[in-house]
Amino acid sequence: MGKLTEAQLQAVKSYVEANICHSSLQVLSYINITFGLVYKSDSVIALLHRLGFVYKKTKLVASKANLEKQEVFIKEFREIERNLPDNEIILFGDGLHPRHNTESTYAWIEKGKEKEVLSNTGRVRININGAINPANPTEIVYHECDTIDAVSTIVWLKCIEAAYP
Repeated sequence: MGKLTEAQLQAVKSYVEANICHSSLQVLSYINITFGLVYKSDSVIALLHRLGFVYKKTKLVASKANLEKQEVFIKEFREIERNLPDNEIILFGDGLHPRHNTESTYAWIEKGKEKEVLSNTGRVRININGAINPANPTEIVYHECDTIDAVSTIVWLKCIEAAYP
């Protein structure tokens, strides 16, 4: 006889369906925190199988932009751009970690179903702090670094300051 009630079993099933659970330990922790019950890892694996889940690779799908949000942003940006003083520019900046291919990993997924993971393209990861002038996209200020942290961000901001005194 299992420790979980039917309602609790459904809650566990809903949790696994709604999340990417790479390990049965994630589910074990969920059960312990949510219901105060202690399970062994092997028992959680058996429970997941009983609930109809199998351990298999996730499915990669291309991520897509939200066109409506983009249109709103562009409209707001154009208004800011129109009111910008002549001695000022706008820069878009961000830290990025380009990678050629997202790797599909294993997770607990209901048998007969797929769990999709948005994929980027990339093989090797590099770390770049970069800024671009949208009025002149050839104007780019960037700083490649081992890791993006406070120190590398300060170095990058000094690069921007040097480019736009």
